[in-house]
Amino acid sequence: MGHSGLIHTLIDGVDEVELGYFLHPAYWHQGFATEAAGLGMSLAFNEYHIARLVSAINPANKPSIKVAERLGMKKEKTGTATVRSTSWLCDVYGITKT
Repeated sequence: MGHSGLIHTLIDGVDEVELGYFLHPAYWHQGFATEAAGLGMSLAFNEYHIARLVSAINPANKPSIKVAERLGMKKEKTGTATVRSTSWLCDVYGITKT
């Protein structure tokens, strides 16, 4: 179906924990991304005691933006995300555990 999880991502040179979710198109628009990412968020906050999560989203990817917003994430800025040697322009959505 796809992947969802946590990964260390540099956002404008700052190490952040990113909540990522990628699904095969056959599974889009069925709530799976929101469910999987929500479970990842719960794991990060409640089991790993991570205080803050981000999602680095392509500004044109409106469905992923909606998932982030459904999870309570807010757009913080536009920046550059880097994982290993790959970088991309992204909108950064973040949430801090309350």
